[in-house]
Amino acid sequence: MPIEDSIMLWVNNESSFYDDVRRMYDKWVEEGDLWSDLPARAEASNLIHHIAEAIEAMDFNQGEHYTAAQKKEAVDEVMDDFDDYRDEAIESAIKEVQRKPKPEDLNMDAGEIEYAKKMEEMLKRMGPRYDIEMLRGYMPVSQQRIRQALERGDKHLNSISLRKWDDQAKMLGRPWVGFSLADGVGILKHVAKWHYA
Repeated sequence: MPIEDSIMLWVNNESSFYDDVRRMYDKWVEEGDLWSDLPARAEASNLIHHIAEAIEAMDFNQGEHYTAAQKKEAVDEVMDDFDDYRDEAIESAIKEVQRKPKPEDLNMDAGEIEYAKKMEEMLKRMGPRYDIEMLRGYMPVSQQRIRQALERGDKHLNSISLRKWDDQAKMLGRPWVGFSLADGVGILKHVAKWHYA
């Protein structure tokens, strides 16, 4: 017997499923002109199949399964939604590139100065294995791209995909217990701003 709630209803209401689809969309946007419908549809189909299996394995389920037609409908919806997602991402990127920085974008406030000091302390705590030269090797984009972002007033480097920062921070490992992915991203962004650009 098929499950009544659509897969996309789950995707839109369960944060882990939603995040998985958005990560896939971000990857596709970054592919730019290399993006192709056929491989993207296959990737979407694999993800939807995985999500459907996760829903089917939930405790509330009484042995019901999604049909092939329900999965295909979800894949079609993912592909349709991506068109809008890509258009919004392109529009946002164009606005970011054209944005003129305000004076406050180029200066550090007291909180940002404190944060920079905290990051320098974390760098020291990371020890000699994680020296600045080594950390420069984990930058997700070129020096030029970071410099351009900073010159446009993007002092938090948010115009560079968070997925790229996350991927590089994961590769750092964990210098100590309690060192989080957010700590890794913070360290890399700090190094990018003050020791790389």
